[in-house]
Amino acid sequence: MAIVRPRYRHPGWFPAVAASAVIVVSAIVGIVVLMLRDVPDAAPALGPTAQRIIAEVDVIAVSLYTDATVRQETVIAPDEYAAAREAVQRVRHQWQSIRDAVEPTERDRIDELVERLDTAIANRASPSSVREIVDELEKEFESLASFGSR
Repeated sequence: MAIVRPRYRHPGWFPAVAASAVIVVSAIVGIVVLMLRDVPDAAPALGPTAQRIIAEVDVIAVSLYTDATVRQETVIAPDEYAAAREAVQRVRHQWQSIRDAVEPTERDRIDELVERLDTAIANRASPSSVREIVDELEKEFESLASFGSR
């Protein structure tokens, strides 16, 4: 007596299902990789950031860096002086966040004014000379704020 085993055959649809599963898994992995990669943050809006910078430099000139803070290159109120220095750094940081969106000629002018403001406060310049720099900065940023809000 002979025993005959039937040949084992895969159904015809099996390779198609396996290939489809590989494609679906690959697509899911690709989507997850795309979602997890570092996407740079969008640049902040020009107008609102320019408005914040205007407010910050105004605070420097009006309340932080005054005759009550510095007089004849002498710091009278160290806390306000330190706050003015920190405010300049905040202005610099906010400016850097929108700098690339500004025309090169305006960018260079604002870079110079921010540097002059920082240097003036670091060198304990007179509050009136700091106010002049702040006024120039405010004019520059007001034009950016009005342009950025259109």
